Amino acid sequence: MLSDSLSQSLIVLNQNLKNCLIKQVFSYPHYLVLALHQGRKRYLYLSRGKSAAAILLDNEKLERITRHDDKYVHVFRSFLKGLFVKQITIDENLGMIALVCEKGQCRSVLHLFYKSEGVYFLLSSGLADSSKYLASWHGNLEEFSTSKGAETAAQAAIMELNKISGKCQKLSIEMSNLSYGQMWDKLLARQTVRKEKKIVLKKDKIKNDIADLRGAIEKMEEALRDNMEFGEIYECLGHRVKFPRQITEWKKREMVFNKLKALKRGKAIQEKRFDAIESHEDNLKAVPIVRSWNPVWHVKAAKKESSVTETLGDDVIEVNSFKNTIVKIGKNENGNDFLLTSWSKSNDLWVHLHDYPSAHAVIRFGDSNREQLFDLLDDVARVLKRFAGLTHEKVSVIYTERRWVKPIKGNKGKVKLSKFHLYLPRK
Repeated sequence: MLSDSLSQSLIVLNQNLKNCLIKQVFSYPHYLVLALHQGRKRYLYLSRGKSAAAILLDNEKLERITRHDDKYVHVFRSFLKGLFVKQITIDENLGMIALVCEKGQCRSVLHLFYKSEGVYFLLSSGLADSSKYLASWHGNLEEFSTSKGAETAAQAAIMELNKISGKCQKLSIEMSNLSYGQMWDKLLARQTVRKEKKIVLKKDKIKNDIADLRGAIEKMEEALRDNMEFGEIYECLGHRVKFPRQITEWKKREMVFNKLKALKRGKAIQEKRFDAIESHEDNLKAVPIVRSWNPVWHVKAAKKESSVTETLGDDVIEVNSFKNTIVKIGKNENGNDFLLTSWSKSNDLWVHLHDYPSAHAVIRFGDSNREQLFDLLDDVARVLKRFAGLTHEKVSVIYTERRWVKPIKGNKGKVKLSKFHLYLPRK
């Protein structure tokens, strides 16, 4: 039986989900996400960690750069996209979520069940009413978990579910004997390499466009300077100006001059685009979050060495979490201003609570400690929340490189951000 609070939450969730169209399916290391549409867009987050969680949000909260596609997501997308959500069912005892989707005669059920080692997926079609297979599965799980060939209760559950569903088409299973750390590291590294290649191609194209525009601008300026006589059509490195009939030479020069101004505007726009892409490339290389972000079920050995000690000063607290890493937190406006304008370097990491007033924190990494970024953010967020009196609330943190943080003149301790990332602490 579900607890009263979970039963009520499930009723509300079903009311909001029913008959929502699945527009897109994508994945993050922590979540499988369904983009739903019914008058407005919503996002259903299904946990990929050790515990069952289904969260419906109005906005996409995670960064697009951390998305990845694997074989499971491709299968889910091909069978779920375009269907309507009919029901979501949660079984606390089994740690399972079942999402029933259909459109006309087409019916698919996405099962996610959670055991000690992670999450299992099973996508099937042609199943009967969800209450029937839940009842049968519940009754036979214990028997199957002790039978030969069933190494875990979750594998037994798959066997039982296949038996119940009869001739349903089993499309995809993610088993717990995978090495999650290695699997995600490879996937995310491949995604990062792909993104870097796209950036290089964009930069090359924009470079060529800027060079072409610069050459055309120089030639047009030279033609105007030398008082060149224009015919019916003036062409310069692929850029054409077609003149109307019976037009004076002065009007022709004016039209060429207007074309020259348009080319200069285009060159300025392309240069801005090039700077923005270079900035994005630097950001991608400077904070290699995509390469080092492990799923929530993957516990690092380094975490055992983590211990937080605080040293109190007049305006600044120093928090030592890992070797060769310095973390400083401002106690007041003077401390925040000191960290931002005097102590921090451009490649240090700046941290602040999201949507709450809080102290500013600056993380200075050692040689290889960026791999422990999220462990550090968990520790720093805990201290910032305690200072802000938010110890019992789930609060996201904003983090970015120091170079994207600018102080506001006349408001000590106040800043404006050019770029930033959001992170929800795991504890």
